[in-house]
Order: sequence, then C-alpha cells, then structure tokens
Amino acid sequence: MFKARDDGSKAPSKDELTSLWHRLEANSYGWWTPGRVCIAVGLFPTASFFNHSCVANLGRAQVQEKGKAPMFDYMALRDIKAGEEMTVFYTRPDAMAETRRNTLKTTYGFVCECWRCKFEIDQQDLADVEKKAELQVREEAFINATICPDEDCLGVRLPHVVDGVCVSSKCACCGLEQPYGDDGEAQPCQPCQPCR
Repeated sequence: MFKARDDGSKAPSKDELTSLWHRLEANSYGWWTPGRVCIAVGLFPTASFFNHSCVANLGRAQVQEKGKAPMFDYMALRDIKAGEEMTVFYTRPDAMAETRRNTLKTTYGFVCECWRCKFEIDQQDLADVEKKAELQVREEAFINATICPDEDCLGVRLPHVVDGVCVSSKCACCGLEQPYGDDGEAQPCQPCQPCR
C-alpha cells in the first residue's frame, strides 16, 4: 500500500498510476532477444513521437555495441515523401488484422482503420472482384517486402543500402540477408513501392 510522504504530499491515486502506466506503455520500446523474449523496456524520447501504421514506413533495428549503451536505428522501408508522417509497427506486421486490432485496442486504446485492416476484415463482403484482387496483390507485396522469409523468425526486413541503391534486405531479428528482386539484381530504394 502507498503511504503519505514525509513532505506532506499524497501518494498518487489509482487513476494517476493507471494513466502513468498507459503513457509508459504507449511510449516505450521493448528490447528483444533473438528468440523474441522482451528482456527490458526503455523510453526513447525521439522514437516516442512515431505513431503506428500497419503499413509503416520505418523499420527499427536494435544496435548493441560492446561498451556502448543500446540504441535503435530507424531505416526507411520505402521512399518517404516530404511532409509524410513517419510511422512504425506497434504490432507484428505479419499478424492477422483481428490480432493487430485487438492488440492496438487493448494496449494503445485505438482501433486501426488502415487499408490492410479493412481489407482483411471486409474481404468476404467485398463484391468488386477487381478491387479485391488489387488489394490482395498489395497485401502480398507488402508482406514479401517487409517480413523475413524465415518462418522461424518473421522479423522485419530492413534495406541494406550501398551508394543509394538497396542491394539487399537484412532481417532486424535474425540477420538473414537477401537480395531485392526475383533475379537478385539490386534495385533503387523502393522495396515496398506497391504499398503506396
């Protein structure tokens, strides 16, 4: 139980503690092991300004160098237009829409209304066959460009850029490196172009 402090101030109320906990939860980032176990949580002031998108344009890599404090590197997952909001994934991008939406509602207090969530939820009712096929192609292109193909990992693929050209992607979790493109040729930094 909380007790009054010696300086005469009162202990925080249950509502104040709940509010503080929600703010911490909404603005902190977990530090994850390769086996997807969260071992620490930290507040990163700049990163706390990034909002969620199920089609995020930034990926995050954990960087831990010997003798230095851990940090995150943020990399563009696709070209970002001037004035466009920079967004990150608050949930696993490979999760189904219902799972993503439930996590976002319970943890962050909002329901996502992005094209991916709407498509997955409404696809049975979508009468326009052409539109349904177009959205399916966008979804597959997004997943293929964003998610590590290793089924035991499924981390986020980050671009590996050399001289302004994405020569490959590297998984932020397992480190698997793969060339962009079906033929293995380097491509301009637009791995997720179909998702725009």
